[in-house]
Amino acid sequence: MGEPLKRNVRRLSFFGREHDNRIQPTHRFYNSTGTAVIKKILVIIIALALLLVCIVALRLRRNKPVGPSVSETSRLAEGPAFEVQVEMPAFNSGRAPWEIPGVILGYDHGPRFDQASPGAQVGKIALNHIELSADGGWDLLIETDGEGRLAQGTHVAFPVKLGGRPLKFNCRPADPAVGYLYTTARTGLDELEGSFQLEVAICKNAASGKTAAWPYQPLKVRGKFAGLKKRG
Repeated sequence: MGEPLKRNVRRLSFFGREHDNRIQPTHRFYNSTGTAVIKKILVIIIALALLLVCIVALRLRRNKPVGPSVSETSRLAEGPAFEVQVEMPAFNSGRAPWEIPGVILGYDHGPRFDQASPGAQVGKIALNHIELSADGGWDLLIETDGEGRLAQGTHVAFPVKLGGRPLKFNCRPADPAVGYLYTTARTGLDELEGSFQLEVAICKNAASGKTAAWPYQPLKVRGKFAGLKKRG
């Protein structure tokens, strides 16, 4: 083999190795990039699945009745029975991050009180008016007009923890008010039973009296009652 031919063979061999050295990192780059993209897609899919589970759990919790045994409790105790629940959403409600799992799992529904709460009292009771209160800052007044719409005096005051801080708010519905009060008289008795629901959107700090920049979205207040004697 002549000297020129040997030089050409060495040159081709050099360029071949150089070409391989350039191709291999490129393959590694695309392989690693593809793997990273697949991992991101899997993470997104898992996150969306978890979000869907959370939404379903929240809907099931929202549709769950506040006090299905209130009427029976009243009959057994031969006295008034009631439950009041302020429903705070898991997100966008001022909850601390460590409280969110409790909401999703369904064992933290938000502030509530009933006839067994310390200082629980029943105030004025009529077909279109109900007043309930308890120690700790609870004060509920729901009133409807002649057409069954929530009247202007309707409000609910309650204690709540926001970001771990204990606070008390006095809240009322927006205008127009969203909600209802259903009452029926027990047969042969001067007692009422029923249920209510309203959305409160405007809150004042009970200590300072100043309008708060909270809640960030309307809060639902639900309740049931039975055995409440009419009183003026």
